Amino acid sequence: MAVNTPIRVLLIEDNAIFARLMRAMLAEGPGHFETDSTERLEVGLEKLRHGHFDIALLDLSLPDSQGPDTFLKARATFPELPLILLTGLDDEHLGLKAMQAGVQDYLVKGQVNGDLLVRSIRYAIERKHTEKLLFTTQKAMMSSAQLAALGTMAGGVAHEINTPLTVISLLAEQAKETAKKVGVDKTKLRESLQTIIDTASRIAKITQGLRTLAQESVADPAILTPIRSIVDDTLPLCEHRLKSSGITVRQQVPENLSIACRASEVSQILLNLLLNAADAIEHNDSKWIEIGAADQGDHIEITVTDSGAGISKEIADRIFDPFFTTKVVGKGCGLGLSISRGLMVGHRGNLFLDEKSANTKFVISFAKT
Repeated sequence: MAVNTPIRVLLIEDNAIFARLMRAMLAEGPGHFETDSTERLEVGLEKLRHGHFDIALLDLSLPDSQGPDTFLKARATFPELPLILLTGLDDEHLGLKAMQAGVQDYLVKGQVNGDLLVRSIRYAIERKHTEKLLFTTQKAMMSSAQLAALGTMAGGVAHEINTPLTVISLLAEQAKETAKKVGVDKTKLRESLQTIIDTASRIAKITQGLRTLAQESVADPAILTPIRSIVDDTLPLCEHRLKSSGITVRQQVPENLSIACRASEVSQILLNLLLNAADAIEHNDSKWIEIGAADQGDHIEITVTDSGAGISKEIADRIFDPFFTTKVVGKGCGLGLSISRGLMVGHRGNLFLDEKSANTKFVISFAKT
């Protein structure tokens, strides 16, 4: 924002005396501010729809909206707009909670002066700008990680599709010739046709997994999704990689257990963990990976455990750092786990290494509320 460009401020505050004080502070303080105000949230939202504002200052207790619903509605309606909350002393804890939910700052009434107000507005606008840059960077990193994962499994996916296509082609030719014969063996023909159907279904599962992984979902809402379906969509994408290394995959995932999530992101996390596990144990004598899921009361966990003997503390302390990798040059860029944890933060969950497990075990945790 240019130095001489006025900062357009919308003040949503029902205390007329405090609103006049805020307008006076902005008029007399350093910088150039243009301020509009209203006493009601709905009127404020309408002003935001039809006018240009750089920031909104929002009271938590308005005639038509009180408490968390006030800032949640404003943020949901205008996610790109920087927000500063105006709280009373008894609402300070709510201000902190609001910042955790994405509000840029909060000010306690009675503790505001002109310099603090101007500084808070400028910092909030800059903080929102930085947030947008980080969002763009994260999206680019996610795309990069997706491309890397697709590149890693491209050969395996091609093999997984080409092999059943060959089967379909041969059986179709065989069925065609069988149908020409007098006294057709219908049982044998039905078996061939069923094999064709089953093989085509296998290809469909692979393409479904690719669609799930490639889906753009950064801004999508979380949808209640069965964990089993996410696992079933993801496994075909690395099936050839696992089979070619002689790795056995076990599942302990209840059919009726679901999570509120963006399925493509969870699939990306799961795929990353599976490929990492495959790289780590491919030269072991015992090679297995187990995918589990369980309801732990206040949260739901998805676990990926492999036959490795765990990770040293020195490496475990850095394993989620961006660009940290223990793989040979050219085999990994060190972003997979970092991005995966970031995706879980976006789900208000967590991704961590279970250091108490006898084997190498990663836990994907989703809060229920």
